[in-house]
Amino acid sequence: FSASLYLCAGKDTSLKKTKNYFPWNFSYSISLTNRKIFFKTFSAVGFDSGTDYLDLFGYNKNDAVYYNTRTPYTELFVLLGSKKEQFFSLLHTQNIRRNWNIAVNMLRLRSEGFYQRQNCTDNSVSVSTNYKNKRYALLADIYFSGIKTDENGGIKNDSVFETASFLNKKTVSVNLNDARSRRGTRGFYLNQFLYFKKRKSSPENYLSDTKKDTIASHLRDTLSQKNKTFESKTFLSYSFNVNNNWFVYDDKKPTSGFYKNIFMDSAKTLDSADILKLENKILFNKGICNLSAEYQRIFVRQHTTDTSLGNYILSAKILSYRYVPEIFVNYVIDGYQKNDYDFNIKFFIDKFFPKKIKATTIPLYYTIKNFTVPFIFSSYLSNNFKWKKNIEKSLIQSTGLKFYQSGDNYPKKNLCFDFCFSQISNYTFLDTNILPKYFSGNIQIITASVEKTFRLKNFGFYNKITYQNVSEDILRLPEFVTNHSLYYDDRWFKRMMDIQLGFDISFYTSYYADAYMPALGQYYLQNNKKIGNYPFIDFFVNTKIKHAKIFFRIEHINSDLYDENYYLALHYPAPDRSFKIGIKWLFFE
Repeated sequence: FSASLYLCAGKDTSLKKTKNYFPWNFSYSISLTNRKIFFKTFSAVGFDSGTDYLDLFGYNKNDAVYYNTRTPYTELFVLLGSKKEQFFSLLHTQNIRRNWNIAVNMLRLRSEGFYQRQNCTDNSVSVSTNYKNKRYALLADIYFSGIKTDENGGIKNDSVFETASFLNKKTVSVNLNDARSRRGTRGFYLNQFLYFKKRKSSPENYLSDTKKDTIASHLRDTLSQKNKTFESKTFLSYSFNVNNNWFVYDDKKPTSGFYKNIFMDSAKTLDSADILKLENKILFNKGICNLSAEYQRIFVRQHTTDTSLGNYILSAKILSYRYVPEIFVNYVIDGYQKNDYDFNIKFFIDKFFPKKIKATTIPLYYTIKNFTVPFIFSSYLSNNFKWKKNIEKSLIQSTGLKFYQSGDNYPKKNLCFDFCFSQISNYTFLDTNILPKYFSGNIQIITASVEKTFRLKNFGFYNKITYQNVSEDILRLPEFVTNHSLYYDDRWFKRMMDIQLGFDISFYTSYYADAYMPALGQYYLQNNKKIGNYPFIDFFVNTKIKHAKIFFRIEHINSDLYDENYYLALHYPAPDRSFKIGIKWLFFE
């Protein structure tokens, strides 16, 4: 949410994203770990395991949202699709007292996929609460997410898929016939605030968002109607977080020839990695400035190997105010990642603009991060993969400019533009032999994107075009990624029903996309096949009647119109045409 529940209830007439229940742009594979299409800078300073837990919809402290509602609020979403795809999510929140709220999130996802051994289930639940009075505030949540996935290792023979017409995909041979993975996360987060002055807030403050665990950001991002915000920003806070992630990989036929090495057991593979992280953080905030100290304790277990690590982190932040830039600094003073640092500065050029064009936001930013590579690249032990390496720290610098123009006063001038130049030194990756490799040189990355919607009466044409240029071949991304939506929207049946229908088109240029290794849950370099240069076209119908939104969607409608060479990764074809129908219903009592 980016607005209070009250505002959502009163003004939520948009149908633009009704059908987009997946958190990224390509929703065609539920059972395949999220793949890399866009360049993204690395995570903030602190321990990074480097493992991808296929956390499509899971909950953690960085995703926590806290509510304050006048009446009980419930959001129900149900979807049914081809290949027994089922999606169910439930959000319920209500105030127990005027200053005390509780919220429950539940989610279940299941799909059997188009090919053999693509069954996937995702179960997630979280409970959050927040309390506040004149001197004290509390945020807390507990969460759990578990994902079970059958792993097929991709199809055995790509030519069968590419040349056969009207092929029954369930008959195509796959590389793994008895492998599966289980991933999950669970945790508890508690944050307490002690205010040194009385604070005045409007009773219409409805939502607080503590993304990125920045308390000053929590205060600034607390949304309120008519721009009423907290009067006092002098406080002391203490937060505690415990998080446990796990990954289990099971293959009853490790001698199938899919793996290059078997180090422990040729009869059965049962690998596991368990990561427990404890965080304690104390923060003092005065006005637009804050200073914090954090201690991390990490316990890593792989088979019989136990590793204990620790980090002491100091952080400081100055929020942007008038002509003062926003500055954020992280530094690890001692521990496993000693001398890691993260420096960010952001300056809002639009503050010099006349008030009449204040709908324009133009941040100019610079970031530099010196960080220890993710743990998986330095130490890993399993039945099929093992290594122990000392790797130099990596350094990444980024300079960029963003431009956003939006608002009710500029319906025909909404425009977003983003440009960034980055340089990575000492880059670590998995090579074609699925082993960590260290590149001591520099990699330059240029990214630029533009986003614009054109309107002509009841017709809309949404466009987003992203350009990416990488100087070295060890970091592989498509040069162009484009997303388009051509649609018609109107109000029918005496303006009682909002309707929107049209086509979505997603496309990226061909490149040697990274291959996927299910035993690691990681991607690695491959030089065997280029994928891309293929448009994915979807047809959709979105409707809204009162508080109910209903959509019908045909994904990959063009799957039979071209040669069958559409892939998500090496040996992993994208699903064929599928049908989906979903309903999202809001209740305010």
